[in-house]
Amino acid sequence: MDGFDLARLTDVDFEAVCKDLFEDLLGVRLEIFAPGADQGIDLRHLGSDGHRTVVQCKHWIKAGRAALIRHLAQHEAAKVRRLDPARYVLATSVDLTPQSKAAIVQALAPYGMREGDIFGLRELESELRKRPELVRRHLRLWLTSAGVLDSLLSREIVVRSAALAAEIEETSLTYVPNASFDRAMKLLESKHVCVISGIPGIGKTTLAHVVLAAHRAAGFEIVEVSEDAEEANRLWDEAVPQVFYYDDFLGQTTLEDKLHKNEDVRIISLLRRSSRSAGKRFVLTTREYILAQARARYEKLASQDFDTLGCVLDLADYTPLIRAEILYNHLYFSRLGPRQRAYFAAPEAYWPIIRHKNFNPRLVSATIDAFVDETFAPQEVFEAILENLTRPMRLWAHIVEEQLGESDVHVLLCLLLFGGSARTDELQTAWTAYRRHLAAPVDLERMRRSLRVLDGTVTRGADSVRGRPGVVFHNPSIRDYMGEYVRERPDVFLALVASAVYYDQIAACRPLLRGLRSADTALVAELRRSLVARSIEMMDESAPATRYHSELDKLTTLLLVSEDFDLAELSDHVAGRLDDGTDVFASAGDPDDVAQFVRAVESSHEPRVRDHAARLAGLAVKDALGDLGSWDGCLWAEAVLDGLAELAPRAAVEEVEAAKMRLAIREFEWWSEGDGPLDSEIFDFAESFSDPEAVFPQFDLVRRAHGTRTVLDPPASHAGTAHASTEEMNERIIRMFSSLGRDAAGL
Repeated sequence: MDGFDLARLTDVDFEAVCKDLFEDLLGVRLEIFAPGADQGIDLRHLGSDGHRTVVQCKHWIKAGRAALIRHLAQHEAAKVRRLDPARYVLATSVDLTPQSKAAIVQALAPYGMREGDIFGLRELESELRKRPELVRRHLRLWLTSAGVLDSLLSREIVVRSAALAAEIEETSLTYVPNASFDRAMKLLESKHVCVISGIPGIGKTTLAHVVLAAHRAAGFEIVEVSEDAEEANRLWDEAVPQVFYYDDFLGQTTLEDKLHKNEDVRIISLLRRSSRSAGKRFVLTTREYILAQARARYEKLASQDFDTLGCVLDLADYTPLIRAEILYNHLYFSRLGPRQRAYFAAPEAYWPIIRHKNFNPRLVSATIDAFVDETFAPQEVFEAILENLTRPMRLWAHIVEEQLGESDVHVLLCLLLFGGSARTDELQTAWTAYRRHLAAPVDLERMRRSLRVLDGTVTRGADSVRGRPGVVFHNPSIRDYMGEYVRERPDVFLALVASAVYYDQIAACRPLLRGLRSADTALVAELRRSLVARSIEMMDESAPATRYHSELDKLTTLLLVSEDFDLAELSDHVAGRLDDGTDVFASAGDPDDVAQFVRAVESSHEPRVRDHAARLAGLAVKDALGDLGSWDGCLWAEAVLDGLAELAPRAAVEEVEAAKMRLAIREFEWWSEGDGPLDSEIFDFAESFSDPEAVFPQFDLVRRAHGTRTVLDPPASHAGTAHASTEEMNERIIRMFSSLGRDAAGL
């Protein structure tokens, strides 16, 4: 493996790489010198005859040759003379010339150093290229490789968004290997599928990015799934090793944006398809509580054994040493000034953060980013990190309420009502309408400035949101905060509802209404009236929407909002539509829409609505059984009947099962006759039988036709952290942070 980049390692990383490299080069075991003043020793070997070999590591790329030579002459020469080692080796990430090596020998005179014991950047790279296993052992060494990251964009199918490549590059700078990486890699190697879950900010997306980079380095193409599982099926290439990445596959905060178009069935099918293909990997992320909600709501997801595929991230994965490295890396690569970074060289600055019960990588990172201005005193940065770990929402409150302008906040509010992801043109339309409602100045240059201010901190650009450039929240916790912001300000909420342009904005209000807090009952009453009026107004088919919303979908939303918040006017409107005999199912775009509406009618508090439940259930079953001649028709019917539960007669369920069996047998026969490929979902259906070959004689032939390929071996675990004693870990942490003090000296 020759794709690596020494220039982007921290001092600690560089020293660890040198230890392994020179142990191999010198054929001896090297110890890392005790913390504190290093006396000119980074690595040391004491021979049985008392002779000492010292290896000094200088990661000084930013300083350059002249600064290195000057430092050696002024500070290191006296230490070397006192030590008088049998052999003194200098390893530096500075690119040295023959002349600069001669100058180093002169700087360390009268100690008789050999030029052959001076290893500059090119010599180190040359030796590392001869040792690919050593490189692979140090994940961060090759993970940050420009070559690996550039290759992410080598083909359109690999990453359709340049933003993902940039995110992976940023992640690679601060990532610290921990036990979760090994768990995820082993799951992908054995099961080919890994569902990464955990609490907000714990590092799910970070882990996914690192896993993707590891697979890309091993020859896989990366396919980002942004809308639904069908994207992965369209881009599936049997001849190419691929890793599919589906971030927040169940939504960012709740299941309000429910899975559409048999998405639960498609996801399960894709999981199974990936699991039996040696050249495919499938990485998904979700919050734990959303996964629990989904399994309670969707029968297909409930039947999937996610426990065997899950890599749950929790604080137990972050030992004190790993927490220390996370904090150190974020400080090292931050835009904090030297004086601010140097403050964290003291134990009283880093221990309270490392030991905090709510330690959270995202909050640490976001707080440092928010306090990069050098006008903040070093102690203010430290106190902000501690305070934000104790009160997580305080960080976004500080940014939104103290650092952003009015126009910037308005962009965030409008983005919230798009669910946190909007096309730029749609966001511009909503922002303009909201500003006009408030009688605030409206000019597009003002909005463009706001987008530039927000980008990279609270929002980020997306190459494709429904096929066009867009804007998304930088991470889900910002969306959480903006939701709380609106709930605490009904006047703001009212203005957003009154100025809404798209149906999607009204639909997004339902989860925001939960937990609405205000003592101003008149204002809340006005908000309710406005929401009722706009909801009914947006039922009009001509009302603009960013996504497709069927009439059935809209009626369901009206009914659910009515039931949740006792808005009788909305129930009356739905009852009126049902009384006039409207064929509500004609517009259904999703079987779950059908079942959910019938269930909502059945459980309505309004008798006029509830009286239609039996009639609607009968119509839903009749419509579902009307197209059992195709596999998709069977899946639709099955999803409707599953959703209706006890409202669906057993005879209807058996009719669908029989139709699926007939179709599957026919499809296997056609495949064996050479009449085309077999649908993976039909193979999954056959595989679910205890003895598939008894029902489908061609089953084993199909299975063997998939072939096998082993493409990736997981890298070795992060060396040296798993079994270190408490004393050793503490010493390593002290040594690590002491290096930040050099910033103040300009080294």
